[in-house]
This record gives sequence, C-alpha cells and structure tokens, in this order.
Amino acid sequence: MRIGFIGVTIDANPKRWVKYHDAIATARAEVEKLRGRTDAIVALTHLSLAQDAEFVDAVPGIDLVLGGHEHENWLMYRGKQFVPIVKADANVRSLAIVTLTFGAPGGRPVVAVRLQPVDDTIAAAPAVDAVAKQWVDRGFEAFRRQGFTPEAVVATSTEPLDGRESTVRNRPGRLTDLIAAALAHEAGTVDVAIFNGGSIRIDDVLPPGPITEYDIIRVMPFGGKVVKASLDGELLARVLETGMNNEGLGGYLQTWGARRDNGVWLVQGKPIEPSRRYTVALNDFLLTGAETNLGFLTRASPQVHDVVELRDIRRVVIEALARTYPARK
Repeated sequence: MRIGFIGVTIDANPKRWVKYHDAIATARAEVEKLRGRTDAIVALTHLSLAQDAEFVDAVPGIDLVLGGHEHENWLMYRGKQFVPIVKADANVRSLAIVTLTFGAPGGRPVVAVRLQPVDDTIAAAPAVDAVAKQWVDRGFEAFRRQGFTPEAVVATSTEPLDGRESTVRNRPGRLTDLIAAALAHEAGTVDVAIFNGGSIRIDDVLPPGPITEYDIIRVMPFGGKVVKASLDGELLARVLETGMNNEGLGGYLQTWGARRDNGVWLVQGKPIEPSRRYTVALNDFLLTGAETNLGFLTRASPQVHDVVELRDIRRVVIEALARTYPARK
C-alpha cells in the first residue's frame, strides 16, 4: 500500500525567513499531486481542533488527520466524509496506534484507533534511546552556547509547581506567581508585571525536589527578554481586561501587582487612572501584537513609552527560584 503524507501547521512562528501560505489552498494542491499515486492520504497537522475540522471539510481526499496542538488526546470525525482526527497526549504521555484496513481498490480505508498510555511498563528500546540521546546532546550543547548549564541544580523546591496548560491558561498558581514576581524583581521599581500563560510550555508539574536549568528551559523554551515600559492607564486596563477574557487561551495573562475587584482593575490596591502612566514589567513577546486578542499592544502604540529590554526571562526565573528554594548542597 502507498500512503501519501502532507503537513500543515499554524502560523505561530513569525520570522523573516519563514513564509506561510494559505493552509487549505496549499493542501488542496498537494492532495491533487498525490491523487492517483497513493492508496490513502494522511495529513500531519499542528492545528487547533476547530481548524482541523475546517480543514477536512474544505480539503477533499484526506483519509486521516494525525494532529497536535491541544496536548490532550482526541478522536473525532468531521467533514463530509467523516474523516477521523486523532491526537495523542503531549510529552509522550500516550501514543495513538492507528490501523488502516484497505478493501476494494479505490475505496477509503477503515481507520481503527487505540490509545496506549506510555509508562514504566513499556520496555525501553535501545535503538530509540540512542537516537533520542543524540538529539538531547545537541540540544544541551546549544543551550550551553547560550550561556546555560542544563544539568545544574539551581533550586530544591518544597512544593509542586504546576505548569499544566489547564492551569496556566485559566488561573494563577504558584509557578505563575513566581514568574510574575521574578519579572517585577528584574525590572526594579514597577507597578505591575504581566506575562502570557502561553509562554509556559512544559504542560506538566515540576514535583518537589531538585530543579535544574533545563527544567526552566522546558518551562519557557521560547525565552525572550524581560521588558520594562510605561503604559498609559487606559491601555493597561484594556490589556488586563483582555488578558482575563482570554481564559483558556495562550493569551490569558498572569499578573503581579494587579487584581480585579467588582469589575474594577486595581494596581497596587488602587483603581487604574486612565491618564496616568504605569511602569510595567512584561515579556517582550507581548509587545509584538501577536498574542491572541492583544494585537493593539505593540511598541509602536502611542500609549507605550520608554521601552527598555532587560535579560532573558529564563535567566531571571532561574535566579528567582534559587532565591525562593535554595539548592541543597
């Protein structure tokens, strides 16, 4: 049997050397190239569930979608042909084992899916481990070139630090509070600190015990700089309100020094004054306008002033953890 594969991803990595094309139009063209040359076409996607559903409805000829993005397992059927959309759990917590059974030539395969949890009952595969080690070694060497020591123990926590998406994109927690406070500490005297919950990527809980620099890289792999800026109160209130309304999304904002009380945003316990300027610590990504529903927050905004870039946010968080949970000798 001949299986054709096409790949589609979200346009979430805006770099000058990366070009994005319309996913549906491009996929249609690729399917046409494969039609008649394959017995089935599988789409490997990194799209949201809603985008996957739109994708299979708009692109005839797809027999199976193997997707990602959500970090939790899903099996759903969408489109006019009830195309199966399959997703396993992130961080290799599970595998989706998919079997395609073919009947008469030209017919669509029957797809069966079984979810296999990945735990200590599964024996190690030396060949796979060897390949994985090569990539881990390459990654660690790249981190060293950036000034990190991945294996170094920087803290010994006394409590779990929850970095799961279900937490950091919906409510504050111990880990997010530590990060927000670390931003405020790095920037010096500030009124408020904010960062997007989506910058936390580990989607797991750091258990009590030793924390290495690599653990923090896992928490915030995108890095980026801590930024200190002045924001007009009107803009700050809009940012905070939008961040709260982004519940469940990467643009949900974690904060230090701000809270909402009876519909009113307070900074350092006092209502925000629209015409006053507030000193804010934040991660540089938030000033790109690329975060969900926060396109109005950019360095070019007339309500953003005196932007100063500080250090890599991961270095700042590493030092904050070392202060909070001193490493045991």
